[in-house]
Amino acid sequence: MSLWIGRSGALREFPEAAVTYDRSNDLGVSEFRALSGALTTWVPPVQPRRMKLTWTSMALEDAQFLDRLARRVDGPGPVRVIDPASENWFFGPQANGLRSINGAVDWRGDPGAKVTVNSGSALYDPVTVSAPAGADGWFIIENARDIGGFPVMPGGQVTFWAPELAAVVSDVRLIFYGPAPLYASVGSIGGQGFDRPVVASVPAGAATVRPSLKINRGFANWAVGRVLLRRTRPGDESLRVPFREALPAAQALGSGPTSQWNYAAGITLSQSGGQVMFSGKGGIDWAPTGGRGFPVQPGESVTFTHSVPGVTSFGLQFIDAAGKDVTLSAGMQAAQAPSASAYVKPWIGVGDTPAPTPIGPASLSIGTPSAIAIPPGEGGSQFSVAGFTQSVRPGRLSERDVSLDLVEVVNAVG
Repeated sequence: MSLWIGRSGALREFPEAAVTYDRSNDLGVSEFRALSGALTTWVPPVQPRRMKLTWTSMALEDAQFLDRLARRVDGPGPVRVIDPASENWFFGPQANGLRSINGAVDWRGDPGAKVTVNSGSALYDPVTVSAPAGADGWFIIENARDIGGFPVMPGGQVTFWAPELAAVVSDVRLIFYGPAPLYASVGSIGGQGFDRPVVASVPAGAATVRPSLKINRGFANWAVGRVLLRRTRPGDESLRVPFREALPAAQALGSGPTSQWNYAAGITLSQSGGQVMFSGKGGIDWAPTGGRGFPVQPGESVTFTHSVPGVTSFGLQFIDAAGKDVTLSAGMQAAQAPSASAYVKPWIGVGDTPAPTPIGPASLSIGTPSAIAIPPGEGGSQFSVAGFTQSVRPGRLSERDVSLDLVEVVNAVG
């Protein structure tokens, strides 16, 4: 893949390989030694990436382009870089769903639909998102270090994924912008679910991209988890979060023995035409025959859907290995299994239903997003030119030997 460097919306491709290509982070570690000999270290919360590139016999036009950037001929400000070696464009803590130096502004919910973003006040606190039942809004991941978004080049492809959000997202947009306002919106996954990455082609005229995810179900304090954005790699389209249907086939269809459900004293279950019917008023939960619930591991995502009419309440009940309640997620259609969870039971409450009514199909989908390997975030799309040299070999005036030093910055002005 090629390296792209330039001002926003005017990046230039450098297909020839640099002779040297150092892309190390500046860790900025300071050491303090006490008289006792004890050593204390201090590390800044941001470790900017430094890129050192050198070329031999670079074409004159390419060298002149870099010279203009280095001397700010076309104006001050940072340059954008699309690094072919970067496996994840999000910044370190952000790529892990954690609060970064920018606070919560790396993430933005849709207030109109009451999709809210929460995080602690300290660096590296987990970022969570909440939405009420029936929510229909968007959750946006920002590039808070570069308000223009993440730089892209038309004609290429980008991959975006947030596997820990797979159970609660119904649609995804990769919104591309040009030098003007919103340029295009592509990458919809429709009803297919977010168990796979979105791979989208960058349209003509696009300069940056911003991911946006649609929320259409209720949940509380769902950990955003790891996120991925990069130029598409071979195999990205085949990645999948492993989901399993926990309900047995007959129970998922609303049929089979009535012993597959637990129910309150005010409820009556019966069978008619192979379907399980209910009547009365009270609570019903889905459970394996004679079991405490369906097996689940802490951190797994659980989503419950049903087609029962007249439901007045619903939720997910998590139980530990000893059979004790861990938590009751009332009013939630989806939840992440909390620590100590060993089993989960979906439940509903129904209003007075005098006539036998089909309980209908249901689903208890359990996903294991932790099985997905997401590379660490590297960031580094916005740089300042910190050093530039060029030299000429005798008799080769149309070529240059060039070195370029770049340092990652935040909202640079020079």
